[in-house]
Parts: sequence; structure tokens; C-alpha cells
Amino acid sequence: MKKIPIVFSIDHNYVMQAGVCILSLLNSSNEEEFYNIYILGANDITNEDKNLLQQIIQVYYAQITFITMDDRFDNVFEIRGVSKSTYFRLMIPDLLPSYDKIIYSDVDVIFQSGLGDVLNVDLGNNYLGGIKAIGAENIKDYIKSLGLQVDKYINAGFLLINASLQRKDNLFNEFKRHLNKQYQFQDQDIINIVCKDRLTFLPLKYCFTQKSYELYYTNPKRLFSVFSPKEVEEAFTEGIIHYEGTNKPWNGFCYRYDNWWRYYKKSVFYSEEMHFQTAYKIQYPTWTLKKILRLLRNFIRGDYKQ
Repeated sequence: MKKIPIVFSIDHNYVMQAGVCILSLLNSSNEEEFYNIYILGANDITNEDKNLLQQIIQVYYAQITFITMDDRFDNVFEIRGVSKSTYFRLMIPDLLPSYDKIIYSDVDVIFQSGLGDVLNVDLGNNYLGGIKAIGAENIKDYIKSLGLQVDKYINAGFLLINASLQRKDNLFNEFKRHLNKQYQFQDQDIINIVCKDRLTFLPLKYCFTQKSYELYYTNPKRLFSVFSPKEVEEAFTEGIIHYEGTNKPWNGFCYRYDNWWRYYKKSVFYSEEMHFQTAYKIQYPTWTLKKILRLLRNFIRGDYKQ
């Protein structure tokens, strides 16, 4: 049986999303895969939260270990309402010293297949494996201002971490130097800056974002200019659905929202009231000036994070 270490970082507000995400992973994997799941939790994670997540894995080949994070990220730069727990991923190699390679994933995702193959990727002398950020050209001036190349900028929503090499080179010390800098995409920018030219590009199927779906339906040639048609089709049919950006399936309509709801309805978190409220919002959307301006802002600059 293949043991697969995977890490998620959350606060209390994302416990439900983590449960749905984990359920989709375990349900989509085969019996030869055993998942060692690590939850890097903020201080507001409760015992009830932990019990609910433990219930998710009861009938699967998996175990969950909870790691409560300290307050070292309490004063880091924060933007767009993104939880500071997103920074926890920077410490993964030091928190789990027994692993040479570790998978990290955001929790606003649905898995359509298992992750056994990705651990076979040879990272060589690179610190990380990640997926090229679709739509990065929309913010090319910003990316260039960071001293980075647009076609080498990765989405940090799914990472294969070369933990042994990061520990050897004390990479977290480099990450710390950037924690209070006002980067537009927070830890994602930090990862790209510190790991510049030490990145392995993973197949698109490990992070098929909302932007990817938009291009798939509206401008596939643009998508095929970065990834092969075969790789795109593989990502569409069996890839990880990443609900990045501001539109989430649990509070409105977005690409492949039905995939998320299919697992939510099977989970211990299911609420008929939430189901009704979300369906109502989809059927009768409200367009406030604040929402219109936010959508316009995201359209202009692109948005690759949760």
C-alpha cells in the first residue's frame, strides 16, 4: 500500500470546505493508496471541528493528524480577506521532518482522481513542483515587477514539496524575509520569488482552475498555447477542480459547482438550509455596486488564489 502525505492549512472558517475536499480525495482514490493527512490549523480550530473531520475518513484508508500552529503569522501582511493560514504552507518541511516529499493542496478544490502518481515526479535540485498559473499574462506587469517571468509563475494552490532539500537549505529563513512585504498574492508571490528558477512544472491536471475552465469553453487555443490538447483533456476529465478566486460553489455559481455540491451533500457538514440559500442566490442574484466593482477588479487584474 502506497502511503501518501498530504497537507492542508485552514482556520475555523474553512473546516467545512476541508471536509468536502478530503471526502472527494478519498472517494476518488484507489484502495492501494493510504493518505496521511495533516491539517495545519489556526488557533480557532475547535474539538468539534476535529471530530467532524475525523468522521469524514472513518470508512477510508486514511488518518488525520492535527497540528495547531503558533502565532508567528499573526502580524504578517494580509490582503483580499485571505486567511493568514495560507502562510502555514511555508513551514511544511520543518513541521514534518520525516518526509522527503510532501503534497500540499488548498481546500477549495474537488479531486477527481488519486494522487499516487505525483509523488513519482523527480524534482531533482528544485524546491517545488507546481502548475503554471493560467491567466498570469493578465498581471504580467506586476509579475515582472517582482523580477519574475510570466511563463514561469506558478499557482500555489497545489504543490509537490521537496522537503528534504528545503530543510537542507534552510529555505524557511528565506521565506521569513518576505512575510511583511505587501505582495498582491501573499505567500504565492513569496514562493515564486524565493524558488525562482528552482521550480518543476507539474501537469495541468493537478490544478485546473476556474480560469482554465473559462478558457476551455471560450478560448481553447489560448489554453493549448501553454499546455498540449492531451494534457488539457486529461485535466478536464480527471484533474483537480480548483475554485480559486472570489466565486465559490458554496455561495454562488461557478464552473463545475455541481461537482462540489455532490460531495457536500454526502458529507457530515450538509445543511438543507445552506443548500436552499445558495440555490436561491444562484437563481436570484443581487448586484450591489460593491459586488460589481469587485468583479470588475478581478476581471482586470486576474485572481488566482482562494
